[in-house]
Amino acid sequence: MPRRFFKRIVGQHRQLGDRWYLRPVQALLHDPALWTTHRRSVCKAFASGVFIAFLPVPGHVLLAVIVAIYWRFNIGIAAATTFISNPITFAPIVLAEYQLGRWLTGAPPGDSTFEMSWAGLVNGLSGLWPALAVGALTTATLLSAIAFFGLNGVWRWSAVRRYRSRGGSRYRRV
Repeated sequence: MPRRFFKRIVGQHRQLGDRWYLRPVQALLHDPALWTTHRRSVCKAFASGVFIAFLPVPGHVLLAVIVAIYWRFNIGIAAATTFISNPITFAPIVLAEYQLGRWLTGAPPGDSTFEMSWAGLVNGLSGLWPALAVGALTTATLLSAIAFFGLNGVWRWSAVRRYRSRGGSRYRRV
């Protein structure tokens, strides 16, 4: 079941070669390891997508694709998983990460005054970044580990259930 589900999500990767904007990296996209829907590839891609989704950096999808190409696991799953952090959920996620980072580092609450200028952005947020970085890395690491082991467990459970349901006394549990 998980394999069929992820094959539908990934879609037809052969159509990507026709896109003009992907011609510079077309040789990389024909690597079969980047499109497989095997358990190891999908679990790694899912976990990396979750990790990247919880980092407060721009360009989640592009970062997920670069990581997937470098480590050679499923591009589509890694890119799709980053949409956990979308414009609706981004602010609550960053706020929760900041609060966790503040709690872990023992930092005092940041100044809430903010000036809408480049200097105000740099100076106003400079005290917030250490707590946010600690909170974001902690959250991303924990949730990506939960995602990896959770999906791996569901995948194995599904495979064992399907294997046992094939019939035959040899495969049945006594």
